[in-house]
Amino acid sequence: MLAYLNQLFSERYKQWKSDLHQYFLMFDDPQVALNEGCLKEFEDREDSWVWLCSCFHESGYVKKVKANNINQEKKTLLHHSGLRPFPYRMEALRKGCLKFREIDIFADVYVRPRDELIESFHATMVEKGQLVVQEFASQLPLDMPIEYVDPLEDVGFHILIETLNQTFG
Repeated sequence: MLAYLNQLFSERYKQWKSDLHQYFLMFDDPQVALNEGCLKEFEDREDSWVWLCSCFHESGYVKKVKANNINQEKKTLLHHSGLRPFPYRMEALRKGCLKFREIDIFADVYVRPRDELIESFHATMVEKGQLVVQEFASQLPLDMPIEYVDPLEDVGFHILIETLNQTFG
């Protein structure tokens, strides 16, 4: 719980600092931002605003922001998992009787309506999973229901990786 709270506070702080940086960038001149741009939340702490403006003006900070923006644009898969951490999602799936948890997590996090590429990835993964289950079932006695087929633990992970590697390399 403590790790989750620390992560949440860290993300909120980063977002707050990013918002302040966007506000700083609205001014053409850093000196104008320093003199006239001080927000109400810094009225009694002008020294904090001065420190932030100096950080925002440094070339290292600007390079880091540009690099982050470039990296964000390079992303090919955007997740939509919200604030719920992956370990909680995995635990919820463990409680169910799902055969390929990784594929189900992929569907939960990435698949969205009208995203045909991601939907096709998921459909391919499900199809490969069904083939694996049928293969395992063919090795069992005929009277055993297919629901009892339990493939190896990491098969779902291998299906996921194989499907994504075929597209992204």
